[in-house]
Amino acid sequence: MAFDKDKITALLTELAEIDAPAGFEEPMAAYLVRRLTNAGFTAETDTMGSVIGRKTSGRPNAARLLVDAHMDEIGLIITGKADRDGFLRFAAIGSVNPALLPGQRVKILTEPPVYGVIPILPPHVKKEKDSVAVSELSIDTGGLPFTEDFLGAPAVLCAESGLLGDSAFFGKALDNRLSVAAILAAIDELGDTPPANDTTVTFTVQEELGLRGARPASFAIPCDYAIIADADFAEQPGVSSDRVRKFGGGVTIARGPNMDRDFTHTLTALAESADIPHQISVEPGRSGTNAEVIQLSGVGVRTALVGAAVKNMHSPVETADIGDVLALSRLIFAAMTAALAKPAAITFGD
Repeated sequence: MAFDKDKITALLTELAEIDAPAGFEEPMAAYLVRRLTNAGFTAETDTMGSVIGRKTSGRPNAARLLVDAHMDEIGLIITGKADRDGFLRFAAIGSVNPALLPGQRVKILTEPPVYGVIPILPPHVKKEKDSVAVSELSIDTGGLPFTEDFLGAPAVLCAESGLLGDSAFFGKALDNRLSVAAILAAIDELGDTPPANDTTVTFTVQEELGLRGARPASFAIPCDYAIIADADFAEQPGVSSDRVRKFGGGVTIARGPNMDRDFTHTLTALAESADIPHQISVEPGRSGTNAEVIQLSGVGVRTALVGAAVKNMHSPVETADIGDVLALSRLIFAAMTAALAKPAAITFGD
């Protein structure tokens, strides 16, 4: 059974270890094409590099369902040589917190990979300063000579994965590999059974750089409904309670103008009928997710935004509750296997 704690934990570990910063997602794309093909989906990549998988229901006039999750992660990119031999300058890919970088190990994704360390000054010599900018930092490669192969090479922070207690999984890139894992588990649970709706799955690129992959992917996919799965913010010290969700509180289902009210109600009813733990989140304006561009694709799409709460987002120790990921996967499966009503065609006056 795909909805198993050990299987989800193993899948999250496997996905977190694939290095795929925004703009450099090829290893993740190749992995996902294989997974979708093995599950009986047709699978391809589009011009941007997003992975698109399709499986039909076989039902006449079936509703068209899109399920989306971005597969990229934040990272770094080498911009040049620092003022000392063996040190490299870099910039951020996506929203990287400069405060967490000093003292981190880095994997530069050249062929073969090169490992380095972002230096940190000891307190004995450190000047008092409230913050540090990425432009002030460098990567120590241990004296390796600078070559042009470094220029434009992406890099990720080295990170381990594991469990805190019984069910809190930590590692890098859970934003948004937890949603990728949830979709893959739902597909595995589906097995050879056709979905109840004509289903397209997109694993999109460059979300961390401004939702860039979802825009062209959704433009090319006519759909009636779209479920966007993404990491949500979890409660932790120092964060206002109205901005976060309960860790271990189940799948989050968002309400707001970026989401279709009727479709959101349908997913909430599915969660209730299947006894799936869930909680409501509120997105009063822009959600900051792929739902923004998918909702506006074509003539407009009925979107719903779901996810799981994550602590320490955009760090090497992002943490998610395994039960929440399982609840997210179960809700996606419920939507895939529930025959959604085909919306009436849009007509205009004479």
